[in-house]
Amino acid sequence: MSTGKLILVPMPIDENSKMSESSLDILRNAILSKDRTFVVEDLKPARRNWLRHGLDRAEIENFLQLNEHNAREMTKKLTEMLLKGEHIYLMSDAGMPAFLDPGRELVQACHHHHICVTSLYFSNSVILALALSGFYHRQFFFAGFVPQKNDERVEFFKKLEFCQSTTILIDTSYRMHKLLAEIESFDHLKMRTYFLAIDLNKPTEFLLRGSIAELLNKTKNIKGEFILIIEQK
Repeated sequence: MSTGKLILVPMPIDENSKMSESSLDILRNAILSKDRTFVVEDLKPARRNWLRHGLDRAEIENFLQLNEHNAREMTKKLTEMLLKGEHIYLMSDAGMPAFLDPGRELVQACHHHHICVTSLYFSNSVILALALSGFYHRQFFFAGFVPQKNDERVEFFKKLEFCQSTTILIDTSYRMHKLLAEIESFDHLKMRTYFLAIDLNKPTEFLLRGSIAELLNKTKNIKGEFILIIEQK
């Protein structure tokens, strides 16, 4: 039996805005399918959001709840459901689920069990990549674009070796493999765990978490817009 998929479902940050039509279409199709469960943070706002988007009223009675009070128990239960082939749609009250909320632990568990994690449309690629990584990120450092000149790049990586927070890097798509190879040459960096997010929210989306050696080996023939995240020490 194949495993299910964890799908993050971002919600508008206010109750006057609506989700994109493409995201709503995905949810409508999910309602009609089998082997899927909708998981929410708080029942009341989740039900309001659901109904104001015109989604099936009967479905709100089946919502499961994942919050700070039951995170450990529910993460175990939902992981077991995913391993049995259930697709889980994880919805936030507002904004991005698994970003600074207990859903992160479920994403972490999915990566541990090699369960696919993806997301419906979200406009901020940095926040989306952080949520999909499952890394602890109550504190994170946005290092931004890597310098282009070789000597500046070396200094950049030397400073990163001392950074203990979860760190976010961006570079141009054609320098992705160079960046990964450079990181592997720094002993204190190559020992960390990495998350690589390529072409987020596109049909060609590719997500990979592992050592820098694994990332290099599994992306030889892949190129695209990317964000690289380094797990905290």
